[in-house]
Amino acid sequence: MQETKISRRQFLWRAFGAGVAVPSLAKYSESSASDHPDQAEVVIIGAGLAGLVAAYKLCQSFKSVVVLEASGVPGGRVRTIRNFDEGLYAEAGAARISGSHLTILKYIKELGLTTTAFSPADSDTLLVSGASRFGSSEPCDQTNPYLKLGKAERGLTASELLQHYTAGVIEKLNDPALHPAMFKEWKQYDELTWIQWLHRQGASEDAIRLMTLGGDSHTLSALYVLRQIALHNTSHHYYKIVGGMDLLPTKLAARLSNPIRYNSIVTSLKQDADGVDVDYTTNEHKSVIRAKYVVCAVPLPLLNRLEIYPKLSASKQLAMKEISYFEGTRFLIQTRSRFWERTGLSGFARTDGPAEIWNASFGQSGTRGILATTIGGAMHKSMMDITSAAFPDIQSESEKVMTFRWKEEPLARGAFIAFGPNQMSKFSATLPQQEGRIYFAGEHTSPWMSWMEGAAQSGERVADEILHTHKELRPIKPLQL
Repeated sequence: MQETKISRRQFLWRAFGAGVAVPSLAKYSESSASDHPDQAEVVIIGAGLAGLVAAYKLCQSFKSVVVLEASGVPGGRVRTIRNFDEGLYAEAGAARISGSHLTILKYIKELGLTTTAFSPADSDTLLVSGASRFGSSEPCDQTNPYLKLGKAERGLTASELLQHYTAGVIEKLNDPALHPAMFKEWKQYDELTWIQWLHRQGASEDAIRLMTLGGDSHTLSALYVLRQIALHNTSHHYYKIVGGMDLLPTKLAARLSNPIRYNSIVTSLKQDADGVDVDYTTNEHKSVIRAKYVVCAVPLPLLNRLEIYPKLSASKQLAMKEISYFEGTRFLIQTRSRFWERTGLSGFARTDGPAEIWNASFGQSGTRGILATTIGGAMHKSMMDITSAAFPDIQSESEKVMTFRWKEEPLARGAFIAFGPNQMSKFSATLPQQEGRIYFAGEHTSPWMSWMEGAAQSGERVADEILHTHKELRPIKPLQL
């Protein structure tokens, strides 16, 4: 048998490439760097926040960082709509930043942007459950004595009900870092849906209804919801970027050393021991770029449609197949006036529609207003019926409506990742794990999932992983469960 000699570098990369079988290296051996005049040290797929942060950090160390974006603008699911009257604008996607989102706040400051409050200070959110309407600071049974609440639930606000049932639990789940032992310990919360877990805690049906106003959480893992509560428990203040949230990705894109290649749809990745061939199409023109490293910074539904050779690991493929994304429909309703103010309301509401509604025009000048109505899951009523449950005058005040269904957006296929029972403990370690020279970023790979903070943190993480690997020429030890 003839002996085949390989270099130390090739040996390291074969050992390093999780799921990269040795026969496939031979299959693509003809695609050497010399065959491709278009080369880059790093190719990043997707110019959402995750991809932009990764590119921003990597271009400080690499001369050639190429970002391929399928659309014509940066930002991904950060999308500001500005074609309203009186210069008003509103968010179709990411709309707020928590005071605990330190990574995002860091970039906002570094890029010279400013923030303002997301909602009026000390204002009540209107809660609507059936025929009951009350403020978020009011005890739930104060205006509705017919609520069937348990003895320990009476006299509490909806927020206090939530605190009552999660006390002693969220303190165990508030570490932003992920460690292997955590998932085994947390599995008890992941085995149930959020509703099932609340039942097990002893919550009454009416209390559960009040605690889940504003969104459809029937299919969500209890661990998923509890982690969201735990991570945000230290900050109750939310902010937005003055001028629109899309200023953040726009400013990041402008700081990159190489211009983003827009309208570039990646179709396949072919990985071997020395690099990755990235096949993409720009305005029907096919191209190939050879990269040392690739960052996939796109939502799982889009990653699932990429042809990747060799195939990704079985655990990654299973995650892409099983995990769903929150549907998320956002309605932006321009109104003739800010009519809610005439009755002393803030324009913020949570209903059993289920819907979350907010005054998107808060802090902006003008007489007209914008209400943003966000509905998670399937709609069983019309948008107007859902919104008018909180603000009846919307029927006569509405001037213009813009609709964004994130599940139908071809470059998103959902608003954000939504773990069902037994998925979070099973796949949380798999999603961010690199495979050979291919790395993965996006809110779905971060503990801060569904937030811009998660996207930004994941971009920093993959940049650090690539810089470490490039410098040390040895694998980063994969996270084992």
